[in-house]
Amino acid sequence: MNVELDIFTLFLPLNFGFFGIAFLLIFLLREDSNYMLWFGAAYMCAFLGSLIELFHLRLDFGFLRFDDISNGLYLLISICSVMGIAISHKRPLPIKSLSALFILGYGFQAYWHFGVDDLYIRIIVTDIVASLLMAPVLPILWNNRRNMMSYGLFWSFAAIIAINIIRSIIGIFMIDRNITLETYAHEPYIIIFYFISSMIAVAMSLPLLVKVALNIVENYKQETIKDPLTGLLNRRGIKKYFTEYQDRISLPSTGHYAIQLDLDNFKQINDNYGHNVGDLILKRSAQLIRSIINKRGACARIGGEEFIILLPDITLEQATLLAHNMREALATKDHPELPIGHKSTASFGVAEVQNYYTIEQAIENADRALYQAKDAGRNMVKIFNAHTDFSVKLKVA
Repeated sequence: MNVELDIFTLFLPLNFGFFGIAFLLIFLLREDSNYMLWFGAAYMCAFLGSLIELFHLRLDFGFLRFDDISNGLYLLISICSVMGIAISHKRPLPIKSLSALFILGYGFQAYWHFGVDDLYIRIIVTDIVASLLMAPVLPILWNNRRNMMSYGLFWSFAAIIAINIIRSIIGIFMIDRNITLETYAHEPYIIIFYFISSMIAVAMSLPLLVKVALNIVENYKQETIKDPLTGLLNRRGIKKYFTEYQDRISLPSTGHYAIQLDLDNFKQINDNYGHNVGDLILKRSAQLIRSIINKRGACARIGGEEFIILLPDITLEQATLLAHNMREALATKDHPELPIGHKSTASFGVAEVQNYYTIEQAIENADRALYQAKDAGRNMVKIFNAHTDFSVKLKVA
């Protein structure tokens, strides 16, 4: 048993260390993978904890004992795992609750070591606190089940939490009340549960790596359809959006409209105040447009200061009112980089997207209406009509 245990405990640190380094390297190489820092930290804590368990007889920890350190690392594994999952799913970070629970758990550890020296209680408390620390990942993973990997990740965490709870409950009846550090490593109960939970932790690294790979692929896809400056779709992205709802256009519906807008005299802003100021105005304008559209359609930046908006299932009056609201909001938006009283306005063109139009045709028609607004004095909305010269001019702000 001792030989097998030594081989097994040597195998685990190497695996934990390998995956810990792999996750940390991904974090260093990918700017959009902050959650990898936490997963890497979790596996490095497991790596260090396993080494301490393996070599504690040869190490001098001073006034601390090896289990004080390994149990602390054990709790940190739970915290780092929760942080990694929360960040990867863009959920609020439960930093305060995790920190409070960690301090409380480690406080109990210290009391049952330095106050009342009772290893039996420390083992049970560690398992319970570790389970409570890791529990917040379950609702996050359960609500984000998309494929086999996400299911695997959920059940891996659920299994580790369940094992910790079961181990703490069974441990009350199975652990020798007079257990010591010398007999701890030879307890069959400890060895069995340590083996199972460790193997699940190693197996869990596989869906984590697959999750990383899928996220990287998805991020690359997003990069090809999004404008890096504003975060809106680019021309390719708006075409993709158009093709995805194009089938709906042939169905009975209210209507589909394209709104094209162009920031007025934007070249003068770049020339007079610099491209950095121009970029700030573009980003603020994009955020404002996106907030007004909300989920009613899609918006893309298709040129330097040009934007196109596609609105499915909407009437002409609603599309025109939406364009007016955006025009008014942009005309009254403050830009601290510009002189007092200087505003950045925009001109708008509205065109119907008919079922026989391509996206290019819809943009071209909206563009014609837009240039009518430019020719008429800017900071207004014009509506394209294929049969008449009908247009709507809104009061200039």
